[in-house]
Amino acid sequence: MPSGEEQRHIEFVIERLTKKHPDLPATTVRESVTRAHTHFDGRRVRDFVPLLVERNAEAELGHAGRYRSVPMQHAQARMFLALLRREIEELAVAIESTEAQATHLRAAGDVDREAELL
Repeated sequence: MPSGEEQRHIEFVIERLTKKHPDLPATTVRESVTRAHTHFDGRRVRDFVPLLVERNAEAELGHAGRYRSVPMQHAQARMFLALLRREIEELAVAIESTEAQATHLRAAGDVDREAELL
């Protein structure tokens, strides 16, 4: 288990990397540092853990910085697909309603109104 001093150093790492990567959310930086720190769980020699954590997290964040627009593009695509599905569902309901009205008008023999409807 990390000592209190090690944890303080890890907090400093988070602070430094957050300042170094202002374009990334602070939670992303914290999660990256936490993942890097977890990698060293159970290791007996802890002297250089904060330094190694910073290097590993920095490498990960460097990749995240280059591809930071990808999650946004995925989010936009998911939003677009959700809107598209909603539109399709609304159109399907409208078509079913129109078909039901046409069937009713056909059964009633009102061919003129049926033609207008379709």
